[in-house]
Formats: sequence, C-alpha cells, structure tokens
Amino acid sequence: MLTTRQKQLILAILQKENKRLFSRYKGKLLEQTISDLGQMLRNERLNSDNRGFANNVIHLMDRKKQ
Repeated sequence: MLTTRQKQLILAILQKENKRLFSRYKGKLLEQTISDLGQMLRNERLNSDNRGFANNVIHLMDRKKQ
C-alpha cells in the first residue's frame, strides 16, 4: 500500500509526463492511470474528512497554485 503523499507524487510525475510533447509513454493507458489515481486520491480525501486525517491529504489544486 502506498501512502497518500506517495500517490500524490506519482500522480504529479505522471501528469508532467503526459504534458511532455515527445513522451513515448503518452496514450490511453497513461491517461487512464492518471484518471484512476486522481479518483483514488479524491475518494481518500472524501473518506478522511471527518476522521482527523484530512490534514495528511494535500489538495492537488492547492499544489498547482504554489
């Protein structure tokens, strides 16, 4: 099992790779993996809101603003 921060790091790396113009990994599988991992993190955030774990989950949109 991966921690939330590890999942967020992996998602950030995959999104960066997807933006590269000449990436050899670009395609439906990469897009689906990004989508699935993003959904997994959103679900984790929703499920942890009222249990005291919300501070451990970083909002991906907050990270983009930095």
